[in-house]
Amino acid sequence: MTQSPGQRVTVFVIDDDVRMLAVCRQILEHAGHNVLVAQRGEDAIGTFHEHHPTIDVAVVDWKLPDLSGDEIIEQMLEIDPEARIVFFTGYAVDEETRRRVEPKTKTLLRKPFDGQQLLDAIQAAMGSDNHDSGSRTSKG
Repeated sequence: MTQSPGQRVTVFVIDDDVRMLAVCRQILEHAGHNVLVAQRGEDAIGTFHEHHPTIDVAVVDWKLPDLSGDEIIEQMLEIDPEARIVFFTGYAVDEETRRRVEPKTKTLLRKPFDGQQLLDAIQAAMGSDNHDSGSRTSKG
């Protein structure tokens, strides 16, 4: 499914940096999207477990205080193997990590990024979906 311009999606942003969460929320809400946020990995897993049928894309930071992005992504995919995940980081990503994470995520977004890059990453994750029916938000 390809997201049409102006389609409202639900984006789940996971980052321990309060400022980054606020900026992402502002960008995404200004673009008309619903936004959920979490600062800790365990909270992220709980929120994802509860809301995964309505989450269209998760944007996951690589380093959080309690869990790594890789651990969060693994647990999210256990809950929903079809989850659309954007991985973002301000750290250098070595080849081993890239090989391990890339098959599980839709795109890699490097910090710092601007609003358009975030929106493009969300669009790429939505556009790379292999489903041919409607948005995940149409699932009950």
